[in-house]
Amino acid sequence: MLHNFPGVCGGGGDDRDGGGGGDGNNSGGDADQQQPKSQRPFLLLVIKSSPSNFDRRDAIRRTWGRNGVATTTAGDGRPLVVHTLFLLGVRPPSPPSPSDSRDDDRGKRAHVQRMVDLEARLYGDLLQWDFHDSFYNLTLKDINFLRWFEAYCPAVAYVYKGDDDVFVNVENLLVYLATFSRDGSAPLFVGRTQQQAPPIRSVESKYFMPREMYRRWTYPDYASGGGFVMSRAAAVRIHEVSRDIKPFPIDDVWIGMCLEKAGLAVTQHEGFRTFGLEAENLEEGVEKKSPLCIYRSSMIFHRFLPQEMLDMWVDFKNASIQC
Repeated sequence: MLHNFPGVCGGGGDDRDGGGGGDGNNSGGDADQQQPKSQRPFLLLVIKSSPSNFDRRDAIRRTWGRNGVATTTAGDGRPLVVHTLFLLGVRPPSPPSPSDSRDDDRGKRAHVQRMVDLEARLYGDLLQWDFHDSFYNLTLKDINFLRWFEAYCPAVAYVYKGDDDVFVNVENLLVYLATFSRDGSAPLFVGRTQQQAPPIRSVESKYFMPREMYRRWTYPDYASGGGFVMSRAAAVRIHEVSRDIKPFPIDDVWIGMCLEKAGLAVTQHEGFRTFGLEAENLEEGVEKKSPLCIYRSSMIFHRFLPQEMLDMWVDFKNASIQC
């Protein structure tokens, strides 16, 4: 690993490799490994992000993903602590261009990596592996994160995993999760379910899947990748069965394959709004709700630009605006 912060989980863990080889540039320190129980995260917010998406990570840290600030009381009234973590690969080479030489491209990639290194030292919330960060390698983030989670996070009860253009209503998420086991010992996987989705056979599609690679008529049921939540028990079980499932170029579907083999199902929750505001408003019927009111009633909402996220956060926290 290029960057590894096991102290984010605060529960100790063991000395196994966190995925991808090596201990990383950042160990997290012994002090981080021995946080008091009251400071160990109940919920880990895990965000897939590309190395160059500095503005998206910054917007998340300044809004719903604030470390140590996103705490609340629910269920039995004890504080529920939330920590945020970003998953990165390395910037891949750019396609050949008449205006940029290979040396220029190497220089740009090196510059991005230096900035990521600085970001990691500053915030201590990045996991980075040494593989190209591309659409078809997103499954590698899942594989390596599941291995890392089992090695370092014995005290984390629940994991939210999503994209870096998603707005998460952490308060609603915590209130919902507090109705389940406090330690995440019961298998739970929650999101927006995609059922019996057929593989796309059109070569023009980003999601093109040749029949030689996948012959079934439909994919296993899976959760839309904008975001989902799993308990610790579900994450460990998925990791166990994943050893027998080959990497698949569509990460959402790969998780669905693991769920199928593990005998787990996606719990459908309408609060996981992964298709954008226009689609969600159509679902609401004739009387359309304001965007703010939809966000306040949701768990997650997909497709935000960084500035949109910052602007929405101001209104979101403004108690004088009523729905």
